[in-house]
Amino acid sequence: MFCKKCGSQIAETMKFCNKCGAPTSFTSANATREDKEKINPAGFWVRAGAFLIDYAIAGLGGGLLIGIIIYILYPESTFLDNLSEYEDGILTLLIAVIYHSIALTWKSTTIGKKLFGLKVINQSNKKDVGIGRALARSFSYFLSSLFFCIGFIMVATDREKHQGLHDKIAKTLVVKEKEKKHIIGIAVAIVSILALIYVSSDWFIVENTVDDIKPSVANVYCPFASEGMYLESDGYGGSGTVMTSEGMILTNSHVIPQTDDYITTPDEGCFVILYNLETGEDDIYLAKPIVIPEISEEYDLAYLSIYDVYVDEEGAWGEYPKSFTPFDDSLACDSSYINLGDEIRIYGYPISSGGLSLTVTDGIVSSLPGDGTLLTSAKIDSGNSGGIAVDYNGCMIGVPVAVSEGEYENMGVIISIDLVYEFEDKLALYTEGDRPGKTINGASEVEVDLIFDTDINLDKIDIGNNPKFLFDQNFSPENVSLFGIEFSDTINDIPAEKVDSVVESAGWVHLNNGASYRLSEGGTIVEFALHDLIISELGILRRDEMEFKFGEPDKIEEDTGFDATSYDYYYYDKGIIVRWWGDEISLINIIEK
Repeated sequence: MFCKKCGSQIAETMKFCNKCGAPTSFTSANATREDKEKINPAGFWVRAGAFLIDYAIAGLGGGLLIGIIIYILYPESTFLDNLSEYEDGILTLLIAVIYHSIALTWKSTTIGKKLFGLKVINQSNKKDVGIGRALARSFSYFLSSLFFCIGFIMVATDREKHQGLHDKIAKTLVVKEKEKKHIIGIAVAIVSILALIYVSSDWFIVENTVDDIKPSVANVYCPFASEGMYLESDGYGGSGTVMTSEGMILTNSHVIPQTDDYITTPDEGCFVILYNLETGEDDIYLAKPIVIPEISEEYDLAYLSIYDVYVDEEGAWGEYPKSFTPFDDSLACDSSYINLGDEIRIYGYPISSGGLSLTVTDGIVSSLPGDGTLLTSAKIDSGNSGGIAVDYNGCMIGVPVAVSEGEYENMGVIISIDLVYEFEDKLALYTEGDRPGKTINGASEVEVDLIFDTDINLDKIDIGNNPKFLFDQNFSPENVSLFGIEFSDTINDIPAEKVDSVVESAGWVHLNNGASYRLSEGGTIVEFALHDLIISELGILRRDEMEFKFGEPDKIEEDTGFDATSYDYYYYDKGIIVRWWGDEISLINIIEK
């Protein structure tokens, strides 16, 4: 071996050099300092892999966190939904800057760099970066991103120190802290690339084909009340889309015959015709229209709720109950992704093809008027109303509604999916207030809540939540409940916090919301009473309307109350007692039959 000080050859067994006397393990001070200051700058590709991981963490994780915070603080906010691609990119880069600033200040590295064994150091003293340098370096990403990311490309062109523009500005170096295998880092980087591609493009979107969509598009026919519930009756026709497996159909409100006050179909409602995947034939069902005052008119949207199969002399036209095929909206469509010129398709049952066969027309988005609607060159005719419009991936973008007539050419009008979402949001707020939907000549209003899968017992009509229950086609004393309490329940079933008073001598339990229950000697409920606080909406009804529904009263009595007010009591054989005060109903009693 050789002496490290003078270079003379010496035996391996010697502990000191026989020429200069230096120990064989001697290392000069200069050599020690040089070894300590020796650094190994990280190259372009390993830094690119680390950056991809960090960008995915910041972009996806940070974006999710911001979305959650915005939703908690401002539930109705559409800020993130309305961002353009450019604004979304700026926001993502800003999140990345914040993430890098925090990570570098804390540990002088990031998760991505840690996986590749990298660290960011101060160029001058080779120590960890502080908060000032970390902020300067991170915010310089904006400059490095300009002009085709030239600032990042500089990492590859700088052969000596591999500094990007942001490194030169902040005077930092990215070095290999220790040599390590990069298998895990490379694997995570690949996953990060795929995740970024997935959320920013349609590479992984699975197209909905015509065969996928066909079972979810309904042919809707609503006869006029005066014509009876027959397929041959005069009425309105249109299309609809199955939205739930329980048979909730979205359609246009104008497809359903109605006045300002009532739906004017037969009591059975409307026909819904659906293609059966198993048999290859059409099944026919009965559905109750759900039209919400003001909201349905504003958006021209409504629902149909399938409740039974259609039966005629030939038998049943399908099976019920059953699980229907809802339109698969898992692709999370949003009209913010719709651009002028995009290809689209319209599904429905237009009269131009006979009104009985599913018809598909295609075209492009011809105009974006800015009012929430889309104009299209795809053909739309009478009967398409209430159907479905999809993009080239088969993803729902709206509901066909009308034809915009020009002097020489016409264009189809589509209610955008954004307006559908607005409609559903307003509907949710509407039902929270226990307000009724428009009725079939006063029929059941509880159906509105079905849209949101609430716990409603369809076998019982809760007359407390349905002010016009008397005109429900399924009404009968044995088929009702009052605020969840049924005949044969006991006083123990009534929530104590809702009880206002108890009249033991008469067996009445009065609630603080205008309802009362009468108990039998055995302690079970045998009579319901609703006062004007609950039934105020029935005040507009005429007595002849009552007789039209229930026939002539079995008995009529006059009475003068303690306040000298004169009342008329109408007794009906069906177990109903109605007290009239002038032209208004002030009390209704339902007696267990």
